[in-house]
Amino acid sequence: FAMTVSIAVEFLSAGTVGAPLEATGEPLQVTGRMAFARGRVTQQGKIIALWSGVVRHVARTKVMGRKEQATVAAPAPQTVPDGFELLSNASVYSRHIGPSYARKEVDGATLIQPTLPRMCNSGGVLHGGYMMSFADSAVTRAAGIVTGMAPSTISFAAEFLSAGDAHSPLIARVEVPRHGKSLAFLRGL
Repeated sequence: FAMTVSIAVEFLSAGTVGAPLEATGEPLQVTGRMAFARGRVTQQGKIIALWSGVVRHVARTKVMGRKEQATVAAPAPQTVPDGFELLSNASVYSRHIGPSYARKEVDGATLIQPTLPRMCNSGGVLHGGYMMSFADSAVTRAAGIVTGMAPSTISFAAEFLSAGDAHSPLIARVEVPRHGKSLAFLRGL
């Protein structure tokens, strides 16, 4: 079983609706516990994005044991703290992954999203792709709140420090240390 440790993506072009995406990759180095890889995402022969990442090999029995522990407890209702507003004008994709709430901060924004069991991977923890989707939505929303721009991501890197818990909401604190007329630099915590 492989668990993503880190991934970085550089977006070179926007994709289009309707045509399938193709992701390819190559291992650069594989050790007993880690694998380093890179690849690309294409659509109709055009490169959309380049990626590189690191995954850790984990014994399937360990992952499935974690899944069994996670399914024992029934999910408790998750609440959103006061001061957060529903992002009612979120994109179709952002609404698909679940409702998000935002609060403007002095130097950025904080976003929160309640989680559901359907957001988990086969190991019973939050899927890394789901967490990256939420993080990407958080940084672009924070850029929009602070700068008034309608941002699109051009570069994204994520490091996973631990597995995500489906019984607790995800919270992203995003700082906007610098922005210009057409580009904003963001840092998510």
